[in-house]
Amino acid sequence: MLARIKNIIMLLIFYSLVLFLYNNEIAPMNQYLGYNITNISFIQNLIVLFFIVLPALFLPVTIKKPSNLIIWMLFLFSYLPTAFIGINFANSFTNYIILLTILNGAMGIFLWASTLEFNINGNFNYNFFGFDKLIFFLLILWIVYFVWELINFRFELNFVDIYTRRLEAREVSMGVMAYLISFLRNTFIALSVYLFFFKKKYVYLLLVLLGLLGVFIFDGSKTALIIPIILIGFGMSLRNHWIKSPSYFLGISIIVVSIAVLESLFNDSYILSEYFVRRVFVVPGMLNSFYFDNFNQDFFGMYLSGNYGNTFNVFEDRELTYYIGSKYLGLPDANANTGIWLTGFSQLGVTGVFIISFFSGLIASLINLLSGHNFYYYGALVGVLTGITWSEQALHTSMLTGGVFISIILMYHLNNSKMLNINW
Repeated sequence: MLARIKNIIMLLIFYSLVLFLYNNEIAPMNQYLGYNITNISFIQNLIVLFFIVLPALFLPVTIKKPSNLIIWMLFLFSYLPTAFIGINFANSFTNYIILLTILNGAMGIFLWASTLEFNINGNFNYNFFGFDKLIFFLLILWIVYFVWELINFRFELNFVDIYTRRLEAREVSMGVMAYLISFLRNTFIALSVYLFFFKKKYVYLLLVLLGLLGVFIFDGSKTALIIPIILIGFGMSLRNHWIKSPSYFLGISIIVVSIAVLESLFNDSYILSEYFVRRVFVVPGMLNSFYFDNFNQDFFGMYLSGNYGNTFNVFEDRELTYYIGSKYLGLPDANANTGIWLTGFSQLGVTGVFIISFFSGLIASLINLLSGHNFYYYGALVGVLTGITWSEQALHTSMLTGGVFISIILMYHLNNSKMLNINW
């Protein structure tokens, strides 16, 4: 009980800091995108606070398996931004309440499904005599070389023309290499961090970081820099046994946002608030609200002709994300991705949210099984990365492009490759 009270207090502090930054820095600077300062009544504010602390009453208070990390990442990077800021972008306070109620139900279904156990029969140990390790190394080396060849081996850390580079990168046809680059930043980064901190194999992480630096130079993707920082910090914390409970993540979030507040107050600067706090703790809530607003005429997933007008709302992901970006942000080239829950809502209403929560919970249970005792630390890193990925991508997209399926294959291989099972 004390752990839950502690989490609730930390959540209230966290909300106060984010709200301060949002009202004083983020909203004024981004008015052209439809951001507006929070102005709600006392009763509405109490309801917002209620939804902020409600999940703290049922989310796990200890971290015993990767699924615990996945749900806390979804809570931090998808649910909380919606609870914090979603009211500013919802078309009514009633819609805000309905959306947060659905998301609480989604988390409950995920937690239940993640407790369902798989049983993989048989022992399929095999021995590649180290060739699998060589192939893995050469594959990373090839991807890194390809990325740097794309940018003509040009080292240029430019944060000014990020969106221009992103648009230009979309015009480059890379075929299967596009998937391999995605694996570099969504799969190999977790494994290389694990090898660095727990097996003292340093070359893999150095190569992956070099590749991700090239990715940022190529397409301006901020996640190519943010995700490695998060995973390296998490890996260091795991190795030093600093992580005792999920309150660790709340504490780190409070520290980061506090630094952004101090930067705003005393340095008259907004770099951290604009490039990190807005991206991580505001944008997901804004997009979740936009998706709910656009598709709530099809609440139960039965076809109703609306603005989009597709039977059962079946459409290409690219078409959907650019449609939302154009309609709500006024930017036809904005790729407005959202996470598993609201993508599920756009496809099949509230039914889709609950179906997606169930299947994502089953996938989390499989990750629990494969991590086991031998690869708990690697499984924990995969859990963190999977939770972050699911807060930004549709479930089916995350399996391949987001690297979740490849991470599961790697975990299975580590469990069954005789040499890697011993050395890694």
